[in-house]
Amino acid sequence: MNEYQLPKYLQVIGLACIPVNDMSDDQPALARRPVAAAVLTLVEQGGGQCGVSAICVSDARKSEIPLPHLLDKTLLPGVAQIASATDRATLAMDAMSRRFFVEPALAEFCFGETAIDPAAMGNHGFDERTACRRFSIPMPEIGDADIELAWSRAAPAAAEDHALRVATARLMLWAHVEAFWSARPEPFFETMLALRDWIDGSEYLKAALADIGNSRPIRRADSFAHHYRDYRQRLAAGDETARWVSFEDGLFHA
Repeated sequence: MNEYQLPKYLQVIGLACIPVNDMSDDQPALARRPVAAAVLTLVEQGGGQCGVSAICVSDARKSEIPLPHLLDKTLLPGVAQIASATDRATLAMDAMSRRFFVEPALAEFCFGETAIDPAAMGNHGFDERTACRRFSIPMPEIGDADIELAWSRAAPAAAEDHALRVATARLMLWAHVEAFWSARPEPFFETMLALRDWIDGSEYLKAALADIGNSRPIRRADSFAHHYRDYRQRLAAGDETARWVSFEDGLFHA
């Protein structure tokens, strides 16, 4: 049995946006402007186990370095990056409207072929928020108008927290799709267990991401963690009979 290889680095981008005045809602990439972004990085640390880190940036100081340039500096070259197609278009429009800096990493992310849409499944796709609701992933439901009401350059934390929640939910959604597509448990378990440890390791995150830390996917991964680690140990030891559990093994799957 070949061992599944998680990406060495995986970055997930979440945005908090406000509406742009006098722009039609039927052009979402033009009708919204990002005011905060979160970049969540999943790192494979050896033995298949992963760690999570996050960087949040915002347009907190209008006269200083703008959001697209700050985001450009957080993107790692040559790694898999996850964001919705709409968010990529929104970032591209915002960067192009502020032409001054050069942002090669952001340009590659927005227009290149390496970005992953978490709501895409082959030639099919689905609504990101609806899918998160179906999978019991706490994706923020508030819209850009709500972000605008809370947005303040003097206090950008609320917008940054929103972007962080979007990125975290997006990573969880990717793990569901990737685990099914690859027919392997590693994407789901390594992602959920890494998120669990990351959230539990910070009092701030335990408060800001409380519903995510207690969500059904993370609790499910936690409850089966012992079975999963035993499977991975057997696999690493070369046990050719090692396999992940099936429904017939009598475990509670509902």
